[in-house]
Amino acid sequence: MNNAHTTNKVDILKKYQVENADILRGVFCSGCGSLPMTRKKAKWICHHCGAASKNAHLEAMRHYSLLIGNTINNRQARDFLQVNGIQIAHRLLVKEQFKQIGNTSGRRYILRF
Repeated sequence: MNNAHTTNKVDILKKYQVENADILRGVFCSGCGSLPMTRKKAKWICHHCGAASKNAHLEAMRHYSLLIGNTINNRQARDFLQVNGIQIAHRLLVKEQFKQIGNTSGRRYILRF
């Protein structure tokens, strides 16, 4: 039986013929739209307008979820958010309480918004 309430996941990149390498990476500034913001002392700082945010990464994670998929590992998070350091990415993913699947190097986080 087909459930009318299920949604079909459309591969956006394939549908619009966009390569994964063509996706802009980093955290956008909500104030001026500049890319990328830099993570310093638990805040995202925009070098263009000086805006600061503690949770600017959430919008980037939403974009990742829509464009690439709803699971992410630490390496993918570092690449997409443009942060250095395994611990920084880990803290951001754990802070948002994304459900974790797997252990150690095989751990993935389910992005639910």
